[in-house]
Formats: sequence, structure tokens, C-alpha cells
Amino acid sequence: MVNFLQVNYLSLPNYYQKSSSKGTLSNYLINYLPCNLSFSNFLFMKKYLLATGMLFSAFLIQAQTRIPLFEIFTSSTCPPCNPGNKVYEGIVDPKPASDYVSVKFQQDFPGTGDPYCTAEGVSRRNYYGINSIPRMEINGGWDQNAQSFTQVLYDSSKLAPAKYSLTGTFDVTNKVVTVNVKYAPLTHIGVSHKLYVAIVEKHTQNNVKSNGEVYFFNVMKKMMPNYAGTTLGTFNVGDQDSLSFTFAFQGSYRLPIDGQSANHIKDISENSVEYFENLKVVAWIQGSDKEVYNAANLVNLSPKADPNPLPLAVHTISASVQTVQVSPNPASNNLHVNVNMIRNDAVTVTLTNLAGAVVATQVANLSPGTHDIIFDTQNLPSGFYNLVLTDAHKDAYGEKISIMH
Repeated sequence: MVNFLQVNYLSLPNYYQKSSSKGTLSNYLINYLPCNLSFSNFLFMKKYLLATGMLFSAFLIQAQTRIPLFEIFTSSTCPPCNPGNKVYEGIVDPKPASDYVSVKFQQDFPGTGDPYCTAEGVSRRNYYGINSIPRMEINGGWDQNAQSFTQVLYDSSKLAPAKYSLTGTFDVTNKVVTVNVKYAPLTHIGVSHKLYVAIVEKHTQNNVKSNGEVYFFNVMKKMMPNYAGTTLGTFNVGDQDSLSFTFAFQGSYRLPIDGQSANHIKDISENSVEYFENLKVVAWIQGSDKEVYNAANLVNLSPKADPNPLPLAVHTISASVQTVQVSPNPASNNLHVNVNMIRNDAVTVTLTNLAGAVVATQVANLSPGTHDIIFDTQNLPSGFYNLVLTDAHKDAYGEKISIMH
């Protein structure tokens, strides 16, 4: 007789970790637990099943948290993409990185385009029918200029109930990325849908071109297995499945001269990853109607120190504007915008509320050196605002501020 106490029930979670293994908790228990039990062991098993069932339910509740997907289509040759990215980053940067998924798809226009444009990035743009940038998709919808992104939109992106639980892990070793994604439907899905997985580099610098940006964040490097994603089958609510992917970056680093297709990175022989330590992997499930059911930042099993950390509190804007410092933040009666100029230029500083309405603007012709632009904020309602500074060449810096009275 096999004693139930001898069953390695601690191996239960491994059932859900198998690549492309589909099953429910009840199927596992029926198939793998012994049936010839004594009465006392049966009572123990009953208690164990109840406890395990509650743990499994708790897992589903925890995993169904809505993580919004923000896709931004941009280019280092696109002047309005600079302020669009600044506004977006000003809103999301103060938040925990685990609370949202961000992917930037560098594009092949205007002009000759961003050096980190890829065929997969262009295909993702065509998937949405996008013909102008900057453009931002929120959970597969919204489809607007990132400059119009607000705190209200961020908050609302997290309100829709998740339709899938989605978790996973990844590892990067010797330029090989291995990924395991687990997913389970939380409600009936009436349309076909796919799992998308993207390898992104947290920040890049080498793709600088003409729009004034010097850092680029969450730049898509490769989709797994490709831009088309992986079609998911039909599941019962609560059924969990998993998929595994592997991609090996080849050859040495090459910086394309531009974003045109003839100069795209050839995956079979080269790569454009600046630092492999800065790679991360994200995933999302999306329906044929383009609705995103949930997204996830996958857990790095072997995290490494950033070999090229970003400088703190330094924002180089353009050939005219060296740095911008905003204080105090939160502000009460006055907000100071300290601008360090490299050369003569006209700058415009605008405050907008989260609905996008302009509440204050100042224009100044500044000479080289440090200048203090002061906003009277004592009559502005308490809350969050976006500050955007642009120079005469439309290079821009953005930051989210708060006003408290």
C-alpha cells in the first residue's frame, strides 16, 4: 500500500511549470495521487485537498491583477516624439515598474528613421494600422499621441478586470534568452487570441539621431517567436497552461546607420543589444479584436547589475538646453523651473492638467547660463500636472509635478 504521507505533494507546482503542459488542479490530483488509501489517510487527503484548493484559488486571485500594456511607436528622428515620450515617462516613472508594461517600437520614419527599427517593430505598427507617430496604444486601444497621455488615462487602464492570469520567468545567459510563461483564463473568451512575448532593452543610447532625445527606454529588440505571436487554444476558466521560448542573439553588436529595411539587424548573424544585462522580457495576451486581456513583466531568474546606469537627476534636453530641475515638487505657492542653457534660444514652459488643458504658459528668450522660471501656483487646484519645456527646435523635456495646498 502507498501511504498518502509519502506522496511528494510539494512537487505539485512543478506540474504547472512544464512547457506546453495543460491541466487543472483536479486533473493532477486524479491522475497522480494514489487511490488505495486507508481511511485515516483519506481524511488527511481530504484536508489537504481543501487546503490546496484554497491556495490555488488564492493564486488565481493574486494573478488576476490588471497590468496595463502601453505600446509607444516612436523614432529618434521624430521631433514630436521627444515631448511625447517625456510626458509619458513623467507619468509612469514615479510608479512601481511592476505595475505596468511598457514597450517602445522604434520606427523607420520620419526621414531615414531610428537605427533600432526592426521589421517586427514595423509589423507591429501595421497591426494597428498606424501611419503617423508618435502614437500610443493602451491595452490595444486609445490610439492617440503620447503627448495626450494623462494620469486619468493611466488610472483607467488598470480598472478593467483582467481576463487572464499571466505570470512567467526569464533568464539571459551567454546571449541566450529562455522564457517560460504561465497563463489561465479568468472568464470565457469569445474570440481567438494570442500570447505575445517581447525582449526589450531597458534603456539605450546609441540610437541618438535628430530629435534631441539622448536616452530611450524599453526598446523592443526581439519578439518571441516572432511578431505574429502564438495562438492559444480553448481553455476552461481556471485551467492553466504554459509555453516556453528560447532565442539566441547571434554575432556581435552592430549599430545600423538608420532605420531603413536594408540596414535592419540580421538576427541570424548580428545583434543591436547594447548591454545584455539590461534586457528584460514582457508578455501580454491579446484578442483578435485587439483588446489586451492582461500583461506581465516576467521575473528575471538571474538579475545582474546595470553596467551602464543612467545619471541621476540630469536631463540633457538639446543642443540649447543642458539641464532642467523642477522644485519644489510637490509645490504650494510657487514652482521653480531652473534651466541651464548652453546657447541663446527661446523656450516655452507649459503646465497642463491631467485632462490635457493648459493652465499656465511662459515663454522666455534665454542666454547661456542658469535661469529660474517661476510659476505662481497658489490659485491652482491641488493635484497632479504635467510640465513640458520645449525649445525653438521643438526638443522637449517633460515632468509630472504635484501641487498641494
